[in-house]
Amino acid sequence: MSVSLPRPGLLHLHTPNLCLANSQKPWTSDGVALEDSNVANIGSEEDKAARKAAAEGEEAWVGCGGEPGVEVWRIEQFKVVKWPKEEYGRFYKGDSYICLKTTKDPEGDKLNHDIHFWLGESSTTDEIGTAAYKTVELDDLMDGEPTQHREVMAYESLEFTEMFQRIDYLDGGIDSGFNHVEPDAYMPRLLEVRKVKRTIKVKQVPMTHLSLNDGDSYILDAGTKIFVFCGSESSAFEKNKANATAENMENERQGRSEVVHVGMDDETPDSELFWTLLGGKNPIKTAAEGDAYEPEEIGEGILYKLSDDSGNLMCMEVGRGDLTIDMLDTHDVFLVDTTVEVFVWVGDKASDYEKRQAMNTAVKYLEQNDRPMHTPVTVFKENKPITNEIWNSIFSSDGSAATAPPAAAEAEEGDTAALAVSTFDFGPDAKETVVNSSWTKFVEAVPDESGYVLAYVNSSNRAYKLTLDFGASTNMKIADYFGGEAVGALGISKVVQPGERLLVKICAADPSQAYGYKMSMEGESA
Repeated sequence: MSVSLPRPGLLHLHTPNLCLANSQKPWTSDGVALEDSNVANIGSEEDKAARKAAAEGEEAWVGCGGEPGVEVWRIEQFKVVKWPKEEYGRFYKGDSYICLKTTKDPEGDKLNHDIHFWLGESSTTDEIGTAAYKTVELDDLMDGEPTQHREVMAYESLEFTEMFQRIDYLDGGIDSGFNHVEPDAYMPRLLEVRKVKRTIKVKQVPMTHLSLNDGDSYILDAGTKIFVFCGSESSAFEKNKANATAENMENERQGRSEVVHVGMDDETPDSELFWTLLGGKNPIKTAAEGDAYEPEEIGEGILYKLSDDSGNLMCMEVGRGDLTIDMLDTHDVFLVDTTVEVFVWVGDKASDYEKRQAMNTAVKYLEQNDRPMHTPVTVFKENKPITNEIWNSIFSSDGSAATAPPAAAEAEEGDTAALAVSTFDFGPDAKETVVNSSWTKFVEAVPDESGYVLAYVNSSNRAYKLTLDFGASTNMKIADYFGGEAVGALGISKVVQPGERLLVKICAADPSQAYGYKMSMEGESA
């Protein structure tokens, strides 16, 4: 796949618009000089005090971000309303949300914050504007410390998807007058369960057999009946997620609903009802015809420098490919275009006006370059930890250019452990075993045929610290811990949240000899 990115040139941000110098797009605002505008006072002590006072007056922010965890609010009639924890991960297409993730700094006791504002595909302009404004307000409350992220439905960043056990997209929203109804009064809805990047997403799709394909799994929620249908080529993880989601729905309804599994060749009353609800039984699409997800290719990376030294906010390209951290200057703000995601890096000593225009600059950049408006945007602050994999694959911290993601670079050096990168995608050949009510096991031979990858998926509603002990095995070694903690010579341990998994790759210690493994597992509530 070839990636086309803007060519070198000067970008000129007329307050607050952005365009290429040779762009043919007309300006949509006056573009007055900074000193003549009403923003000249931005950054003064009076301005900062006024903004923080306004943020402290928002009741929704009281006590937020005080301890590690995730908090979610929905925008309702220009107001920020706390979203119930049991609804986390469920997003209405017609709404906008603000999500705050608080984590403990690994090098001390201070807390780090990430603010994600999420925009549904049918969210109104007013809701989008309110979500963006309130995100800046929350940032003001925290004295500009948080990292800001702009997320658009179905195109969320990896950091966003990893905040939730699952992500469900539901029709409607606050403006549509949505009200909860009992299961027997539900209007039937069809949910598609699909693996996108590293996350299994659950999305509401049209109630018709035309929505089905062999590559995904589905849940048809008919209220008292919850049907699960798995395409013949759907992955083991999609099947597991569909089953777990349906069972959670059943449990939430306290015996008023039951889960029913149906297949393409079934001839039962339940199967007949399933197809009737979808407009009749017909052949379904193949996996290839099912609009399978194709990841975008990461571009070479283009670096732009923003500056308001001239009185207008200007944007000049300063690098393309072979980007290094030492190209960034504490006195300025920089925009980085990687095709799949746009980043803005804010220097500590940049003007307050440059800082506050950071997110708006990135959005204007997308508009002026005819880029998809669903492109994820993240605003980083200098001296704050950056764990984004794409950023770290484009930049290096030692002044040398990063040419490949760290795991890929290690593999090129011949490190056998690096053959398994930070995660593993199970295919249709994976063997699935239900261990007990809390754990489901998956096993698959790795592509290089040198061993196996095992996964234990937490299908319960509580977190467990899981420990696997391979001490009784013969001629075996652990080749990759996938972020788990080594325990002794042949053990691995990890706290596994509901819906998450512990991964481990095992192989022969001496490849010339046969090997076997024996394992014991122990779990305790975390």
